[in-house]
Formats: sequence, C-alpha cells, structure tokens
Amino acid sequence: MSIRNWLKNPLLSAYLTGILGVLAFPPSPLFILAFILFVPLLYALLHHDFSCSSIQKPHFIKYASGYLWLSILTGLILGGILESQGVENTLAWIVGVLPAIILTSYTAQYHRFSAIYLALLLWNTGTCYWLCYASVAGGLGAILVNPLLQSLPILLFLRIYSKTTNRIAYAVLIAAWISFEYLHFRWDLSWSWITLGHTLSTFTFGMQFYEWTGALGGSLWIWIVNILILSIFLHHNNRLRKFLSVAIALPLLADFIFWFHVPQPTQNLTVSIVQPNIDPYHKFDENTVQKQLQTFISLIRQAQKDKPDWIILPETAIPYSIWEERLYQDTFIKMLQAELIHEKQAILLGITSVRRYINGQNKTVSAARLEGTSDWYDMYNAATIITKNGEVQFHRKSKLVPLVERMPFLSVLGFLEKYTMIHLGGGSNSLGKADKVQTLHHQKMRVAPIVCYESVYGNYVADFSKQGADFFAIITNDGWWRNTSGYIQHAYYAKMRAIENRKYIARCANTGRSMFIDARGGVHQPTQWWKEAVITQTIGIMNYTTLYTRIGDVLGWIGLLGLTFLMLKIRVRVKRNQYA
Repeated sequence: MSIRNWLKNPLLSAYLTGILGVLAFPPSPLFILAFILFVPLLYALLHHDFSCSSIQKPHFIKYASGYLWLSILTGLILGGILESQGVENTLAWIVGVLPAIILTSYTAQYHRFSAIYLALLLWNTGTCYWLCYASVAGGLGAILVNPLLQSLPILLFLRIYSKTTNRIAYAVLIAAWISFEYLHFRWDLSWSWITLGHTLSTFTFGMQFYEWTGALGGSLWIWIVNILILSIFLHHNNRLRKFLSVAIALPLLADFIFWFHVPQPTQNLTVSIVQPNIDPYHKFDENTVQKQLQTFISLIRQAQKDKPDWIILPETAIPYSIWEERLYQDTFIKMLQAELIHEKQAILLGITSVRRYINGQNKTVSAARLEGTSDWYDMYNAATIITKNGEVQFHRKSKLVPLVERMPFLSVLGFLEKYTMIHLGGGSNSLGKADKVQTLHHQKMRVAPIVCYESVYGNYVADFSKQGADFFAIITNDGWWRNTSGYIQHAYYAKMRAIENRKYIARCANTGRSMFIDARGGVHQPTQWWKEAVITQTIGIMNYTTLYTRIGDVLGWIGLLGLTFLMLKIRVRVKRNQYA
C-alpha cells in the first residue's frame, strides 16, 4: 500500500499528527517536525470519504477492545506516565484521558471532527500531561477542552473548502488559526501554552525574526510551510516547490540579518539569582517558615561574595501573606533587608500581598470583606523590592492561571468559585489582578518583574519594555509539576521574550530551572532541577526598542481583518452563484 493510501486513513493520520505535535514541542529538539505537523491530518480530511455508506461500522465493544491497548500505549508514551510518582495519579490520568482517545479513535473514520479532535487531543496530552501533577481535574480540563478550541479553525476551513478556491480556503485556515491564537491570549480561559510558534523555542537562531513578529510570526511561518508541502504532495507542481524554497529561506535570511545586527549593551549590571529549592507542597506550612528564612539568608550571603547590584528571589519567596502598607514591619522582610550591604543594592522577590480598601472604597470584583470590619481586601501574587532606604513598590500579577489563581468570568460566575477553584497554597479565593504592568526601579535602574505564567504572554511582556524596563526578571515556582517537561518548556519560552524585546533576562525558579538569557536568546548558567543554587552574572542593559515592542501582536489584528475580509468575499461568491 502506498503512503498516500495510508494517509487517507483518518485514524492513522490523526495519530501521526498528534505524535508529530508532541515530538515538535520542547523539550524535544525536533522542532522541524512542526513544518509537516498538519500535512497527514489535512490530507486525510480532504481525501477520505467520510460519508461513504459502504463502510460498515464495527461493533463498538469489539472495536474498542482492539484499540484499547493502542490507546493505553499512546497514553503511556505521550503522557509521560512513566514519570509518575504515584499509582493514584497515574490511574486518575488514564481514566480521564483514555476514554476520549478510544471514543474518537472509534469514530475518526466516520466524522471529520472526531479525526481533528483525536489529533489535537494527542498533541495536547503529550505536551501538557504534567498539569495533572498539580491538579488532575485542572490538567484534564485543559487537555480535553483546549483541543475543542483548536479544532475551530480547521472546521471552518473544511466548511468553506468546497465553496471557494483552494488558495482562498488555505488563506482562511491560516488567518483563522492566527486569529484563534491571538484571541486565546486575551480571555479569561486563556491557555496559550501550545501556541504553534512556541515549537521554535528550541531553535534559537530560527527565532530571531520574532524581534518583529513575536511568536505569532512563527505560527504563520509553520502554517505556510505545512500548506505548501501539502500542496506539493497533492499536485507535484514545480512552481510550488519554488514557493516552498522561498518560504523557508526568507525567515532564515531574516534570522541571519537580525542575529548580526543586535546592538551592544550600553552598560552592565551584576545580578545574582537565588534558587532555594523549597518543595512547594510544603512551602506554605507555617512550621517550615523559619527553616525557609535560614535557607534564604544562607544563600544571599553566598551571593554577596560576588557583590551583585540586584539579588533575585523566586515567586512567593515569603510563604505567607503580607499587608502592603506594613511591608517593612514584617520580620522576614526585615531580616532580608539586613543582608543588604549598601544602599545601591536591592533584592527583588515574590510575595503574596494584601491590599486594603477602607470602607470598601474602590474595591474590585475579587475583593473580600475583612471579617469584623467595614473594610475589604484583595490578595495578589505580587513582586516587590527590598532596599536599604525602605522603598515600597509592587507589581501585582495580571495574567492569572484560570481556576487556580482566579475564577474565569468572575463577575458572572463568582458564585461557582468555592466549588471549582483548585487550591495550591498561598490563598483560598480568586486573587486580585492588576490592570497594567508595573516596573520596579532602584538607583535609576528599572526591572520588569514578570511573575510565572505572565512570561508566556509576549504582547504583555512587551509592555514592560514600553515602560522603560532595563532588564527582565522572571520569578516562578515550577515545582508543582515535579520533574516533568513542564518546567523545561516554561524555561524555553523565556528565550522568546528576550529576543522579542532584545532584553537580558534573569530567570529565578524556586526548584529550577534558573538561568540567565542574553538578548539573542542564548542561555547561560542553567541550574539543575531540585537543587539549591546561587548563580551570578554580569548582564547587559540594552538601549534599544524592537519593532515588536512597539507594535506587539499586530499579526493577530491582521489575521482577524484578513479572516473577516475573506469570509465576506466567500459569502458574496456563494450568493452570486445561487442567483446565477
């Protein structure tokens, strides 16, 4: 049987696309597979006769038993279950995901949607399985729901494919996907981890053009190459081969130009990163506070040997909440402040801050009443700095993890909060969120304090550059996911933020991976997982503003406008044909 006949089988093509998606994503170095990721699935969708009545559906029980072992094996490999530290977690994960795999496998040959969903489900499963280590329910929710959203652009493409030319249909597919990724960054159920352009985060040289386009430019490039390869596979057209060569060469040429035109830093700064390696599942136990403080003091004194200008501690370094107006009255803060050796030095760290609203004035939708008073308060996952002169500054996290840090659509669905929120420590209700980014400054130096999940949002991070940030400090606590690919993916994504804005980054992770990243995306001194560490480096301050910093995800707007125009054009053509 030829390759073409094999690829016409939607079940096999769906499995192939799903596996390619997993292998193309970090930490795998096989990013090149992203450029053929959708070819098998699209070929099957366009060439398999889903309406063929001559195909007799097998009995479900017989069929399911045949694919049960294949599905279990797929779940084990793609989901990384072999890394699990507990049988209960493993069984819960298998019970949650495998029924969806088996059911969609059963119907993939008879329904286009099932084939699409199966491919995207496998991709999401193998890429984000680690979410289940923090919360099985939350992880399964993301893994099962995100493929539904990702399938929308492909379903739209199939709906209009027979109503217009191939060229316009493919343009709709690209525009719809770019629009989807753009909008997925911007709503309360945002889960933008599997943005297609993120596959290139293991290909540092290949991301240099993100200085203009951001990660959406990578998504655009990957889709164009996928469609050209599919078209060549279908039509054997030499002209298309030339287009493909140009489509591959142009971004690489741009990468080459950008790589050698990154300006030199205008000044330098010495930064130390402290990785305390505190188990997040025990971090918020009040009996461990003193030991944690001793750990930080010891590591800060080790860092002081290198005489750094800034010392960076991780997200929620202090394991309890602090009223913002009493910051320097806290014992933990006072002891950290005492470790500063001169007025030019500063410590940046993550805290859970509490903001008071006197008599409820200006309270937000997430605010709660302070028991026994007329005041209200908000809790924030925040960053602050400690200085000798007692400067009080806060950046309150804006991009909150849905259902973990904040109830989606809180003003409407707030009544469900106590039933659906997943508690991982540091608070019990929805956290407050800031309306905009806030740089922290000391001694004429501005730092962008990017808290954990915020680092996934390119357009959001660029706002720090617009505010004049001299360097980025990403503080995070990735230990919830254990030793899986989750924390590695998160670390790789930081490279994109460095390239998009041409800023040096100090990335401080509680349990690893901490590291420094230069303006080209190069990684320096990456730490090991689950080990205490102190690393110090002289980083550059770039007096340079990139195009992406200025315009952000403008490709998303172009995608939305292009999709609107193309759909109107198709509608006019359909109406014209009806009256012809």
